Amino acid sequence: RVGNLRVHSLSTAGEVLQIETFLEAHDAEILSLDYGGHDGNLLASAARDRLIHVFDQTKNYDTVCTLDDHAAAVTSVRFAPHGTRLMSCGGDKRIIFRSLVNAPPTPSATKTTQLSASTLRVDALHTQSMPFGTVYDMCVDRTGRLALSVGQDNGLVVWDISTGAKKRRYSTESECTLRVRLDPSGMFAATTGSDKGIRLHDFHSGDIVCMAFGHSEPVTAISFSPALDRLVSASGDGCIFVWQLPQAVTRTMISRQNEVALQSSVES
Repeated sequence: RVGNLRVHSLSTAGEVLQIETFLEAHDAEILSLDYGGHDGNLLASAARDRLIHVFDQTKNYDTVCTLDDHAAAVTSVRFAPHGTRLMSCGGDKRIIFRSLVNAPPTPSATKTTQLSASTLRVDALHTQSMPFGTVYDMCVDRTGRLALSVGQDNGLVVWDISTGAKKRRYSTESECTLRVRLDPSGMFAATTGSDKGIRLHDFHSGDIVCMAFGHSEPVTAISFSPALDRLVSASGDGCIFVWQLPQAVTRTMISRQNEVALQSSVES
């Protein structure tokens, strides 16, 4: 809550994970972290102090740049696949789409804050303002072309990352939606709401496929298992739940993953 960032090593044995790096990164609570960039070696952090820091893992997490273009707490920061985009949203009701370029900064950059001689340039390309309330979370589809956002507007909004344009919007049936995650196949989106529920949406139609309740406080984190047969949720009630997904949903995701893998192998 004081803005400290800890990077733990997953390769250490034992029940206690070893702290690999400790940074006094922000002046307030960190709300979001994400790894990405062209080589996957960048770590972005977002916090209540309105700032986004980008660190370089290969240089002992030295600060590459700091972005200060939000006017309120930054609730989520996400890299797009392939390392070409960085997006964020926050309490100022805005979503900002940025480009990442491995080149020296130029005077034509729309918005860039450089804190080092790094060749990484971060330019704000598009900014969208939501009509109502905080935007709490974002995620990116496997292609890196579409982003999803959720917040206090009772909707699941799909964005075109390259243009920043809104593609479509679905109702989440919750007064306030806190988290969203797409499954790796891109078929379903899981959301959590202020009503403490979890909903699974068909990404292409927005229909709610199934829902679950069990936590006594709002769910603050959610993720699909690698085998795509379970959802894992964490909540302010101090509990972690593992949910069994319907077999038809799992079969659909696995089938789509196999189709994508086959298509990729043919194209290569």
